Amino acid sequence: MSSFTTRYEGVDSDHLAWMLVAIDGRLANRMDEVDYRSYEDYYQRAQLRYGAGFPAFEVLDDLWEAGRCLRFQESLHLTKVPPERFRPRRIQPVEVAILGGEDRLMRQVAEGYGIPISPLLADMATPELKTEIRQVTGFFDGQVRDPLDFAGLAALLYSSALAALARDFDDEALLAVRIFRQAQREVHLREPHPVVTRYARLLGMIEAFVKGQDDKLLQGMADAVAEVEPTLRAGMTDEQWVKPPGTPNYLDCSPFCFMALATYRERPLDLAAWPVELAAHRELLETLGTPIERSPQEEAAARARVSELLGQTVELQQELMQRHEPDTPEELPEPPTK
Repeated sequence: MSSFTTRYEGVDSDHLAWMLVAIDGRLANRMDEVDYRSYEDYYQRAQLRYGAGFPAFEVLDDLWEAGRCLRFQESLHLTKVPPERFRPRRIQPVEVAILGGEDRLMRQVAEGYGIPISPLLADMATPELKTEIRQVTGFFDGQVRDPLDFAGLAALLYSSALAALARDFDDEALLAVRIFRQAQREVHLREPHPVVTRYARLLGMIEAFVKGQDDKLLQGMADAVAEVEPTLRAGMTDEQWVKPPGTPNYLDCSPFCFMALATYRERPLDLAAWPVELAAHRELLETLGTPIERSPQEEAAARARVSELLGQTVELQQELMQRHEPDTPEELPEPPTK
């Protein structure tokens, strides 16, 4: 059935083809192309297409569509995805929007799903956000209980720093890096935790990006990419590797976000001397290094959809206010007479 060569050796291309056909069918049955329910389908299709060896621009288009499904849907998404699944809840939406190639979309999603670090430090976060943070880490309450708690802190700080970068708040991003460095000095783990190691590298890449240390940044990208296939295989049986049962992680979005961010800021990374680990991803890096130009029709449709969603948000807010509006004086019962 399939007519493509998979990016990873041993993966069943026919199985990927059937999964892609199923996704196309689900998407075709939805009236609204940016229905929130389509977010996971677009994200899964991007992962499958990358693993199947599709052109990079098709993969990035799927991520753009996924980001559009997330825009202004923070309440729904945060209700659906619990705090324990912190990466798909907070990190993945921002990474998807960054790779989608639309500056305004990236900023809107980063603002909606990112967690600003300054209010946490100043104890000015909302009660709901404080509750979420306590389920991820106890650091801001003055305690780190175990390695998993420290791993949660690392993920939280990366999430905050990445969202800050997407909005050009470089000082906020560096603040998150400094907090992590301080926590590393204060918390001594008996053995390296893989999640801490991953996010420590990503936070180091954020610092290198802000400071213009491109050689350090590219090496960090290469180290992160080199771990993808071993990590995938370690979490799967041989049968699951050949025929992935759900959404695989063929494309680790995190390291490639920096290439996209550099393009947004018109300071493309010099890839003349790529680390060898990045060679297999040359097409993706080159595509990310080129500003994406969408057709006027696509831009007009996107602007119209944004206006429509904003209008729906305002209408919902007005309806909620009316429901909870106190009775007017005319509607109050008259006081009893003596």
